[in-house]
Amino acid sequence: EYEKAIPLLNKCIEKNNSSAQYELGKIFKEGLGVEVDNEKAKEREKAKRLLKIVAKRCFLKADSESNEKNLLNTAKGSGKTSSESM
Repeated sequence: EYEKAIPLLNKCIEKNNSSAQYELGKIFKEGLGVEVDNEKAKEREKAKRLLKIVAKRCFLKADSESNEKNLLNTAKGSGKTSSESM
């Protein structure tokens, strides 16, 4: 069954799915249906960490941009510019 999961996990990985990275790394680390391959397991773990970092940064950036827009809209509604409201 694990051999069948590998191509499916790879498809998910192509779509930047960090959970798939984890699962594939686990398969290689534990030798589930394949020979143990610590190098491949380490690659998957590293890729998973990088995806999580990127996702977190994107979330923080989107949240920051949203807050900035709200601040500008509030300033426009009060007739003040954002520098005047500080």
